[in-house]
Amino acid sequence: MQKQTSKKVAPPKQSTTQKITPKPTNAPPAGIKTGGKGTVRRKKKVVSKAAATTNEDKNFLNNLKRLSFAPIKVEEVIFFKGTESASTFEKPTVLGTQGYTCYAVSGQMKEIPYEEASKKIDFSNQLKQLSSQLGDNQLGDNLDEIPNLEKNFSA
Repeated sequence: MQKQTSKKVAPPKQSTTQKITPKPTNAPPAGIKTGGKGTVRRKKKVVSKAAATTNEDKNFLNNLKRLSFAPIKVEEVIFFKGTESASTFEKPTVLGTQGYTCYAVSGQMKEIPYEEASKKIDFSNQLKQLSSQLGDNQLGDNLDEIPNLEKNFSA
């Protein structure tokens, strides 16, 4: 058997006329594909949660409009929960209809104690103060000023 001698071969020299162009830094590595032929398909469509809630809101509002609900201007809405607490909406959007006696209230809700909510709707004391300030003559309670009828209006 003969011994094989291995010769070391030097790498080829680069010519001095070739320009070395740098690779772009934002390009993905060579083995990764982001689209085109031969890429893996998604198994499930990704749906953002924000888009889903806005679509539900739009569908709900469209259904209310079909039932002839119209916007109502309200400053505040208070719902009482038993005798312990109440829910209040400040500057809500209220949709309602008189035919169905239904209302849809949406907005920021706050939980407040029952006592605080009852103070907000206690109008009787305010009405008494207004009537005492105006006096009896300005309220129109004076019935002596009604004129008598002079003509007979029967046919």
